[in-house]
Amino acid sequence: MVRVPVFLTGRFPVLYSIHAIDSGRATQAAAVDVAVMVRGSPTILGICRMPLDRLDDVVASLQGGDVRVAVAALPEDGRPSDLGPRAFISLVCADGRRLPITRIRGRELEEASEQYAKRLARAIATGARLADVGDPDAA
Repeated sequence: MVRVPVFLTGRFPVLYSIHAIDSGRATQAAAVDVAVMVRGSPTILGICRMPLDRLDDVVASLQGGDVRVAVAALPEDGRPSDLGPRAFISLVCADGRRLPITRIRGRELEEASEQYAKRLARAIATGARLADVGDPDAA
């Protein structure tokens, strides 16, 4: 089994908006845009997509209190990737629910994914924009 290092931020208030994903026939899914408030400014993390039947539970979790951001280093199979380090960002709600948000790829090709994930968690905790520390959805 591969050990996946995960780095957690402190707790932050969460902002979110919800919109329907129209599949052409009927709305069957929703997208929740998610940001955390760091030092009074929103830091946009990404979008969590889900079936409509899960939406009420997810909204209850988001309204349940401050959240933490979890940054997991994606495995490199023992060698640095030609594409650079990769990480996965999720939100950990006060009730323990985890919401997948986005994958992100670092720009420093020689940096290990674990180092990148740790640096990314610190950057998020200080209010950095994801686009300033990597390429979201490119991993």
